Amino acid sequence: MFDSLDGVGRPLAVPGVKRASDLASPAAGLARDKALPVIAELRPLFPGQGLRRGSAVVIERSLGSLYLMYAALGEATQAGSWVGFVGMPWLSVMAAKEQGIVLDRMVMVPYQRDLWLEVVTTMIDGFDLVGFAPAAPVKPGEAARISARVRARASVLLVHCFEPGMWPGAELTLRTTQTWFGLNHGRGRLQGCVIEAQSQGKGSASQPRQVTLHVPRDWRPPQPAEVQRPALRVVKDVA
Repeated sequence: MFDSLDGVGRPLAVPGVKRASDLASPAAGLARDKALPVIAELRPLFPGQGLRRGSAVVIERSLGSLYLMYAALGEATQAGSWVGFVGMPWLSVMAAKEQGIVLDRMVMVPYQRDLWLEVVTTMIDGFDLVGFAPAAPVKPGEAARISARVRARASVLLVHCFEPGMWPGAELTLRTTQTWFGLNHGRGRLQGCVIEAQSQGKGSASQPRQVTLHVPRDWRPPQPAEVQRPALRVVKDVA
């Protein structure tokens, strides 16, 4: 896609070769000065109601974190953006599709431990959206270098971290907790999940924000059964 870098680290384009996201329709509404769209349930989590171009977002790992990531990316791929995942072989293609990600605009790249910096940088040069799971804590200088590239390319980087603090300097951090329904003491059938997602970051995102997601999206948890009150019976006064 790019054969070399200029004097300030920007990629020199190869004639006739485009970024993956340049293949989107001009009417897709993905201008570089706009936030990439997310589903309505997630908009309150993000300043600007979407994924701000040029930003790095950390998603801390939990049982609900992958669902949150899929849900955050689906709307943008439907609008024409491409997403590339680096070092995340455990991703479920079926789950990604169920959450709205357009598989024709999704690319998965194996993790190269010694070359991860070069691989992630190259992906940022070619995709609007890049998902990355570091195998070890990233050094501040490396994170700063990649963040600068994200800003230069107006991309969005989502970093799926196994532990807090693995990616320093993120503009926004997302966390999830989840409650599963349908299993009772190891028996029963899984019905659905309620995910509480919280975001907090820098600047306008310094105040925590929280939303509730349901899996499947159209499922709702059962309401507590009403307390059964015994029927009142009139007793004849015998006094």
